[in-house]
Amino acid sequence: MNFPKVTLKNGVTVANLGSPHQFLFDDGSVLEAANKTLIEMSSFRYQEELLDGIKGTIDVKLTPMMTASAAELLWMADNDDTIDIVIVPRPLLDAIKSSGIMAKKARGIKLSDRVTKVCRSDMFCV
Repeated sequence: MNFPKVTLKNGVTVANLGSPHQFLFDDGSVLEAANKTLIEMSSFRYQEELLDGIKGTIDVKLTPMMTASAAELLWMADNDDTIDIVIVPRPLLDAIKSSGIMAKKARGIKLSDRVTKVCRSDMFCV
């Protein structure tokens, strides 16, 4: 699979598993958006639990669940020697943790600035 990737100024190569937008890092590097095929393959699903809400409303507890296609992409990224870190959405990171699958390279971004959405190039979320 051809993941969008960029080598940051610190020498770390990051790939985009399936985000439809680009990432701008604080060192000036830009990780391009994933294409439609990657976005669809990296999708995850939610298990929904309905709960009593406030004043007759319904609260929905969402638990992200791993899909086979996302697990396959993570396996491919983990076995790609040209990738050091693969950026995944936070819900997918949660699904990875709860599924028990090994995804050594999966990380979330750590924003340097919430307003400009600039990502740290030296710090990632697990």
